[in-house]
Amino acid sequence: MRERLYVLLAVASGVLLMAGGAITLTDNGTAGTAGSVETAVSAQGQDTAETGWLLLGFGALLAAAGSFWAYSRLRGKRAS
Repeated sequence: MRERLYVLLAVASGVLLMAGGAITLTDNGTAGTAGSVETAVSAQGQDTAETGWLLLGFGALLAAAGSFWAYSRLRGKRAS
């Protein structure tokens, strides 16, 4: 039972990380930039895009690993 909970947490965390990455990548980031310097805004946009891609990548990796873990555990229980 505990192992199923861990698998569910791993897959759910991966999906949430991917959702956060997608939201970060699609966010315009225009709030609060009225008085900012243009170069600072572009640098912040690059950091945000990098963070979004990292969240998306780690989320996909975590979801895939959790799914593989679930598949291997279910396959092992059927065989025995």
